[in-house]
Amino acid sequence: MKSFWRNLLIHKKKSNLKILLFIFWIAILLYDSSAKGDFEIFIEASKDLFALKNIYTTLYNQYFHYYYSLIFAVILYPFTFIPFYFVKIIWMICNYYFTYRILKISISFLNLNGENTKTKYSVLAISFLFIFALWHRNIALAQVTIFLLFLMIESLNLILKKYILLPSFLLAFALDFKIMPIILLPYLFYRGYFKLVFLILLFLFVLLFVPSVFIGLESNLFLLSERWKLINPSNTEHLLDVAERSFHSITTFLSVLLIENTNEIYSLKQKRNILNISNEQLKQIIFGARIFFVFLSFIFLRAKIFKTPLSRIDWWYEWSYIFIVIPLIFPHQQHYAFYMLFPAILYLVNYGSVYYFGLYKQEKKKEKYIFVLSMILSFLLLSSHFLLGAFREFYDHYKTLTYGVFLVILILAFCPPNKIKYTNEN
Repeated sequence: MKSFWRNLLIHKKKSNLKILLFIFWIAILLYDSSAKGDFEIFIEASKDLFALKNIYTTLYNQYFHYYYSLIFAVILYPFTFIPFYFVKIIWMICNYYFTYRILKISISFLNLNGENTKTKYSVLAISFLFIFALWHRNIALAQVTIFLLFLMIESLNLILKKYILLPSFLLAFALDFKIMPIILLPYLFYRGYFKLVFLILLFLFVLLFVPSVFIGLESNLFLLSERWKLINPSNTEHLLDVAERSFHSITTFLSVLLIENTNEIYSLKQKRNILNISNEQLKQIIFGARIFFVFLSFIFLRAKIFKTPLSRIDWWYEWSYIFIVIPLIFPHQQHYAFYMLFPAILYLVNYGSVYYFGLYKQEKKKEKYIFVLSMILSFLLLSSHFLLGAFREFYDHYKTLTYGVFLVILILAFCPPNKIKYTNEN
């Protein structure tokens, strides 16, 4: 009888939690659906594409470019006939699903199914709260970072399940959609997936020219060249990368740190540079920094070249760093781009749960305090705009979010998966 009432109480708690979560998601949906966000630019660009306009030189909402692929603009065209309010709601619901899939996949890779229910949901809840500010920024502005991360994680998950065509197509779509996932190609080659890399490039070539069916080959070729002019990382405007104060990447970080006068429109008067070098010197340092962070990945790789990691958590550990590097080394990155840290945060929260609050609950107290304090500090740096938005101009001026990213990388480096003992790894 006691067992019956205990199970009934647990079931009631779960039901109440689901109701609260449903109300929470609906509240966010209603609160943020009225703001137009960047998705309005995507819809307007889709209209212009079928009007045979140059969507890569047009400024939308007076100031902003459309940076994404032609095929994305083609796919969006049917939605141009629907009131934008409903289009944004549809996209927000899609992002809810993408978030769910990322969490679902993480459960199997981090072996959370082997944990008790309370531990599993605690890890997921803490991780999501940790990244909530960046997640919500994507939702509110109707951005595409959640979608991009979903495409990459879903593809890598399918690759480990021995699928070839579907993950190749998804990664090709992600690469056509935005140039940033290109970093996955050398990674997959390093892991020995030669056929997969070939298929990704083949699908990418096809996707680049599919819009020709709708706008003609000549217009397609012209717009592809116009897009490259806009997104080319070597462009002069991407050197300092300070067109907007809210930019955060290694290019912006080094620019404001090493150049006294970056000619920012909204720059504050407070000093933040430690040197004042020439643009040519800065260019070389930025190139070196990008190379440094790419080669730093060898610290996080868990197997030799052309070999596969032994466990799924090793895979996730590798991916966590790669996803951090993606927004870090490319220019023109806003806060919401660093939602790419979510896999690393999931890994680290799970690591802390298993290592410091599980295996060594009564030991390694000094390490535990350092780990917890470092995680709290990184959370504050990554979420400062959300927690105390009144001072956001100072956060952006000093690029505090970038320091938070550096800290997460440092914590990740000191928390390798071989320290965690599992009894039922795949």
